[in-house]
Amino acid sequence: MNYEVINSDLLFLYLWLNKKIKILKMDTENKPKRLYSLDALRGFDMFWIMGGEAIFTGLAALTGWPVLKWWAIQLEHVQWHGFHFYDMIFPLFLFIAGISFPFSIAKRIANNEGRKSIYKHIIFRGLILVALGILTITASDSTWEGCVTEVSLAGSALPGC
Repeated sequence: MNYEVINSDLLFLYLWLNKKIKILKMDTENKPKRLYSLDALRGFDMFWIMGGEAIFTGLAALTGWPVLKWWAIQLEHVQWHGFHFYDMIFPLFLFIAGISFPFSIAKRIANNEGRKSIYKHIIFRGLILVALGILTITASDSTWEGCVTEVSLAGSALPGC
């Protein structure tokens, strides 16, 4: 048996694995820090934006439980007086966008991006959201028509990329 070949193969395998492990360690060390409370709030809000109310209104209709019936009422818009929980979903989204904005800008500045690049990104992203809003309004009779356009016009600098 040729031990030199085996030893050189083992040495190569050891060095290759060691290099991969170092790369993995570097990736986890350089990972950006997240504000988990903001991520959780964003997930909660996205649950409702994506149609979470259908689950609760369906459960209220199936079970007839008073607490679920009350919750189903909270998931409807109030016409002209007062507000329900459902009326606060979009303002919560804008609040999250406003809170996220400084973190996003700080990350881009830390990555040595210039102001011109940052502004270009904000304008490009806003235009994409407006285009998606126009497409949504003209292409379907969706229950959330106009939402994308409202988001793009009100918060065109939404962070997170």
